[in-house]
Amino acid sequence: MKAEDYIKEFIGSRVVVKKHDNKLYENIQGEVVDETYHTFLVDSNGKRRIIPKDHGIFIFSTETETFEIQGALIDMRPEDRLKNMRKFKIIEERGHNNGSKYWN
Repeated sequence: MKAEDYIKEFIGSRVVVKKHDNKLYENIQGEVVDETYHTFLVDSNGKRRIIPKDHGIFIFSTETETFEIQGALIDMRPEDRLKNMRKFKIIEERGHNNGSKYWN
């Protein structure tokens, strides 16, 4: 996982909820149609589902790549992710398992 993955635009990406504290959200897949501070709005087979970010692990796919992200690390306004790039780079430098509950 690169720090740049955390500042991507998720709207328009395909997403699968790999794991979530609320089991009802697990395995939901579809296209991200909107993003707020705490949620993704996903179009899943014609149904719009609001999925909280902070308790999930998400797999995103674009035309060129697929990557997995811990939702708690992106639980912020989309426009604030760029401001937090420094934090993501520090985490990346320390490695993915720095004792934080947010890393797999």
